[in-house]
Amino acid sequence: MNKVDVKLGEIIRARRKDMRLTQKELANKVGTTAQCIYYYEKGTRGLTMSLFFKLCSVLNLDPNEIQKEVTR
Repeated sequence: MNKVDVKLGEIIRARRKDMRLTQKELANKVGTTAQCIYYYEKGTRGLTMSLFFKLCSVLNLDPNEIQKEVTR
């Protein structure tokens, strides 16, 4: 597992839970499956840029802040 993917997954999971969304609800909003959201949150699958930006939009996250956070 890539450390960046793991950290990004932790951020996505925390924000999803803060917003009280299930993995299935989030998946529906960004056009993927709940299983994919599970893998992204675990850090076992990397995100495409387009999905990264969709997730940032839905979860109200700033992509620039995320980039700073995951590369610390």
